[in-house]
Amino acid sequence: MIHNHEDTDKDTRMKAVKRVILGIYFLGMCMFFAPVVFASDSPAPPSGRPPAAAGLEEQNNSPRYLWLMGEIALAVITAVILLIIYNRHLRAVVADKTRELQEVNAQLEDKVRVRTAELRQSTEAYKEMSIHAQAEEMRAKIALKSEREAIEQNLNFLDMISHEYRTPLSVISSSVELIEKKCERLSLRDLDEQIRKMKLSVQRLIDIFESCLGKDRMDQLTPQFKMGQVNLGQILDSAVALVNSDLGAHQILYDKNAGCSIRLTGDEKLLITVFKNILENACKYSLPDTPVYMEVTAGRDGVEVCVIDSGIGIDDDETAFVFEKYFRSERTGKKQGVGLGLFLVKSIVKLHQGRVKLESRRNTGTKVFVWLPRAQEVSG
Repeated sequence: MIHNHEDTDKDTRMKAVKRVILGIYFLGMCMFFAPVVFASDSPAPPSGRPPAAAGLEEQNNSPRYLWLMGEIALAVITAVILLIIYNRHLRAVVADKTRELQEVNAQLEDKVRVRTAELRQSTEAYKEMSIHAQAEEMRAKIALKSEREAIEQNLNFLDMISHEYRTPLSVISSSVELIEKKCERLSLRDLDEQIRKMKLSVQRLIDIFESCLGKDRMDQLTPQFKMGQVNLGQILDSAVALVNSDLGAHQILYDKNAGCSIRLTGDEKLLITVFKNILENACKYSLPDTPVYMEVTAGRDGVEVCVIDSGIGIDDDETAFVFEKYFRSERTGKKQGVGLGLFLVKSIVKLHQGRVKLESRRNTGTKVFVWLPRAQEVSG
């Protein structure tokens, strides 16, 4: 319907244009032939008057002349009217075309606006999907990495546990076998020595088992600890005695009176485990004839115990990991250990509202600092 209406308007406009052109053509023809008519119909001038003046007067008074002038005037008026009509028509056409262009532009703007909104929504949806996919992928990678680390950690733990169990069990087995074969020929002194070795091996197995249970207790953070007033000097003495019993006599130098007047609030067995683990590492990775020093520095709010050895030390790139579960330095070699000692130290010290740090240099030695608050600074 719209196209038919537009075609009709075009036909009407073309007819009007043709009429205007015909009118202008007619006007031109009249103006062109008027002088010819005047020239052919004019009579000869009378005698005694100038020919030009007599001809002009007669021509002005001739009916044909008046008719032609009227026709010319009518043609001019008709042409002017046609021009006015055509001018209005052109203005109407321009107005219609302008309105059509505005409508088309408005439609195009609406389409562009709608399409832009659709593209924006599609882009936002794609971004959200991309972010969600990236997040899911990251979570999957983290979960996979954690699972692999857990599996690797468990395998390493089982390897170390089997190694630790193998050594004391071998001692017990060899001692029992020796007693069975040479029971009658063994002196009481030799028999006591074999029994002492078996006891130490059994104690070693118990310590490993308790270390694993201690690790679980640290992970669960259960409040099953016996907190009370303890003496720092007695704790240090007990830790030194246990180290000498497990590893044999080692020169551990410290002022036995330094901690006697210092009282802490905590679990006595756990605090003994802290210093026992630190001293065991210091003795284990030092030469037999190299002393291990333990210094006690008392402050107003707490006390700091520093264990110093001159052993193999730890590389700089490993010091950040020494307090992690099951971590063992590459320099430990075949030394016994499950990688739980320093992890338990940090966990127990943290439980007692203290702090621990380690300083070490390769082939120079290691210093371990343990700070614990005094009894009045710890809530019961």
